[in-house]
Amino acid sequence: MVAEYASNLQFRAPEWFGEQLLPRLRMLDNGSHARALWAGLLTRKFPGPRLREALQDEIRTGWSQIESGLPGSIESFIQLHSICFAFDFGHANHEWADAFLTHAPESARERWIRSVAHYLDQEGVPPSTRSFYLRIGATGWMVSRRSPNRMSHPGVSGEQIPWKDLSYGTSQ
Repeated sequence: MVAEYASNLQFRAPEWFGEQLLPRLRMLDNGSHARALWAGLLTRKFPGPRLREALQDEIRTGWSQIESGLPGSIESFIQLHSICFAFDFGHANHEWADAFLTHAPESARERWIRSVAHYLDQEGVPPSTRSFYLRIGATGWMVSRRSPNRMSHPGVSGEQIPWKDLSYGTSQ
């Protein structure tokens, strides 16, 4: 319950939050205490930008711990990670998502890409900006510069995915 309201606690009691809760949230491992805290955090789904910034390293690299320790929270983690990439850290650092995209299975990566596309569409990011914005580090996914409404990956038979087909939702 405490972790579910972590964003509010960070705002209303920053000293207590920094001393008591933040160090525990930064311990993202498979211990029962860490799993309970992260389950609460992911239950809330969209923590505030200050909390996302405070936990950016844990969010950036936490896929394997979430996948193995909190399988029921995978979708919430994918959403949180894609929000962090789309709004907080991806524009300045296109390699921010590499840890997730390298270790997540293909179906999770696909849902993540669809989610990022959804959030960028919501924000009205023009296709010309997307081509720079969605160049996702070493993973190779990028929006084609020649055809800004298509995404491609060199390791996928040269196939291009129309941007409009990257609508939000889970894949089959």
